[in-house]
Amino acid sequence: MGGELRRPEGRREGARDHADSGQTEQREGNQLWDGLVPSQFRGLRIVEHSGALGGYRTGVLWFPAQRFSVVCLCNSGSANPSQSARQVAELYLSSEMKAPQTAGQSPSTGVALDVEEVRAKAGLYRDEERGYMELVEREGKLYPRGAPTGLIALDERRFTINNAPEGWELKFDDQSPPRSFELRLPAQPPAQYQRVVPVTLSESEMKAYTGEFESRELGVIYRIVADPQGLVVEFGDQPGLRLRSAGPERMWSEATGVELVFHRDGAGKISAFY
Repeated sequence: MGGELRRPEGRREGARDHADSGQTEQREGNQLWDGLVPSQFRGLRIVEHSGALGGYRTGVLWFPAQRFSVVCLCNSGSANPSQSARQVAELYLSSEMKAPQTAGQSPSTGVALDVEEVRAKAGLYRDEERGYMELVEREGKLYPRGAPTGLIALDERRFTINNAPEGWELKFDDQSPPRSFELRLPAQPPAQYQRVVPVTLSESEMKAYTGEFESRELGVIYRIVADPQGLVVEFGDQPGLRLRSAGPERMWSEATGVELVFHRDGAGKISAFY
């Protein structure tokens, strides 16, 4: 979403664009540059970036010291471009990499948890910098939504993934159900994800969010419309993005990770979003 949003006659006034307000940086999990995530893979320093829109997935992986890069473009929503990019890099840089982790270092099965324990951990979580992560229960295992493989339980609170980068761990708090979890990533500060409680909107409450919003900087009109399934944001000839509640005055798109934060004017009416 872009540009300072102003309302000409009949259109609502909006707030700052994501770039100006730092929203793109926060959503991508940036620690150094806009959307670029530094880490390590098999002993080599890497910088990576990923993206998604609808059923498309992308991943870019850099090895600065080796002056080597991989770009992975996928037209399937179930694809994992970040993993594919690493597999390509292994073909070319294996001689410079450390040996891959053994099963003992990254367990393939983990410990078995009661299904109710797993379900209690499922839900939508948000980190101020990295954005949203939704965890779902499938067949007694915990999955990040859209991921082809599930998390591996190390104990009741700690989880990892197969072939995880060194230092990767997801740890829930000791509440039941959990209110938060900490995601530890290699060479980065831990990310603190807080549970999000969605708001159920009535038909009249949804209607208050509908209308046209203009970005003068980008020259784009955004339309928010309501249908029987909820709210959709449309712009230009692009497919509409289904919005889901992420708490009071917050919406997010599961397909892209885009977050909209709404503002109300002095009369209590929705007047802007960024």
